[in-house]
Amino acid sequence: MIVGPTGRGRSSLVQAGLYDAARLGLHCVYLGAEVDREEFDARASRLAEVRGDDIGEELSEELARVRYLELSSVLVRANSRRGNTPSQGSGRRV
Repeated sequence: MIVGPTGRGRSSLVQAGLYDAARLGLHCVYLGAEVDREEFDARASRLAEVRGDDIGEELSEELARVRYLELSSVLVRANSRRGNTPSQGSGRRV
């Protein structure tokens, strides 16, 4: 678990780890809540540039192993699979 205040690099740290994992052949999922897909892709491009990686087809194929999912969409789909609508909730209190 990575914790810290907003704007201090938590998601960038996670993304750098996913970048390396994908380059090693691992398949990963990033559940985005504060970073959208466009920002996620832009960060990957900046990271490649900073590291001096050749931004070509091979790198694109490697980084395609990281799947970006928007957290709110995942939660809505999971809830609907359980037979609940977003307004119904699960019926449980937290």
